[in-house]
Amino acid sequence: ISGNRSASASLSNALIDHFNSLKKDFKKDKIDYDEFSKRISIAKGLGITELNTDLGSILNDIFALKASKEAFENANALFDSGEYQQALYKYKLVIKDDDNYDEAQKQIEKSLEKYKEKTLELADGYAQKNEYNLAINELRSATEIIDDKELDDKLNEYTGKYSSIIKSEAISKFDTYAKANDWENAVVTLNTAINDIGDDSDLKGKLSEYSAKYVTDVISKADKSIGEKNYSDAISLLTGALKIVPDNESIKSKLASAEDLKPVPLSDTVMVNHNGWEWNDGAPV
Repeated sequence: ISGNRSASASLSNALIDHFNSLKKDFKKDKIDYDEFSKRISIAKGLGITELNTDLGSILNDIFALKASKEAFENANALFDSGEYQQALYKYKLVIKDDDNYDEAQKQIEKSLEKYKEKTLELADGYAQKNEYNLAINELRSATEIIDDKELDDKLNEYTGKYSSIIKSEAISKFDTYAKANDWENAVVTLNTAINDIGDDSDLKGKLSEYSAKYVTDVISKADKSIGEKNYSDAISLLTGALKIVPDNESIKSKLASAEDLKPVPLSDTVMVNHNGWEWNDGAPV
């Protein structure tokens, strides 16, 4: 057929019909992917440009079907083993051109229901052991996938209970620290509680109060060290304080002052203007 455009076109059409028929066979598992690819490669070897474009498109379709079939098989295995969340992801990868598509859609609904049941069971189990943080994590993951009032209500319930426990424990701890004038641990306790449960007006109010007292206490101790010329101690104290009350301007200002006052050994200095100086081995004369 070389040089015969009419014959090449006839052969191309026949081959396209042939591979479209094989595509149907592939959907019904009558031919596997490797055999299909081998036959495509043979047809491409004919060197008919227009045909190769169509064959490439058909092969892409087959590759997509192959991935879809594998996703469906994996999803079924995950569903049977109780991994409903992962099964959901796999079922959603099944494409419409796959004969398994309708069944995959049914399985998505079943997986959602099973995943919800499993999540509620796990969350309730954690809650019974007062492990509300774990229960909340399970429920949050589920609510990102499933829009369900029962899950939302349970999440709100356990979030409230967890917040109450954290807040109660924090109040007990920071009150004890405050009575001992241990403002550092009082502030750390409050920050930890707020990070765990989010914004809380009571805790934030106490944090503001105790942070101010902590800053006053740190600056007082730093001034004492500076007065005794223990500049390194003052700098270490102030640097540590900035990790607890980041960006506090009073602490930053006092730290800059301590660093300015700290003596610098001449051996650590660097010559920046050496006009008129002569250099010998390692030191200026």
